[in-house]
Amino acid sequence: MITYRILPLNEWDSLKPLYTELFPERPFPADSRGSCAAVAEDNGKIIAFHFMHLCAHAEPVGVHPIEGKEVNLLTLLHTLEKSFGDNPGMEYYITAVDDRMGKILETLGFVPIGVLFSNLIP
Repeated sequence: MITYRILPLNEWDSLKPLYTELFPERPFPADSRGSCAAVAEDNGKIIAFHFMHLCAHAEPVGVHPIEGKEVNLLTLLHTLEKSFGDNPGMEYYITAVDDRMGKILETLGFVPIGVLFSNLIP
């Protein structure tokens, strides 16, 4: 019988084998107060999981069209990233408002992830 529950942080290590099997290229999520994981178990064995993280998004980005010509956006973003401290594996998102900004973000190393979906919890 399949059961579902929130996995306490002190049990997150039990997810690592399945996680690395399914996502060998991605770092395992850091346990934090801003994350939780739901699991599905069959007779005590984890067979599925779903993480939820508070999502950091870096926007808006504004650069003065004349006086900001010498601004290095990558340095500006790295300055912002330092405010999060040492959090390997942490992701944040930027929404490109147009194709031009999308191309700039790609040159800075951001990876397009397709369509972004939103859900409001009632």
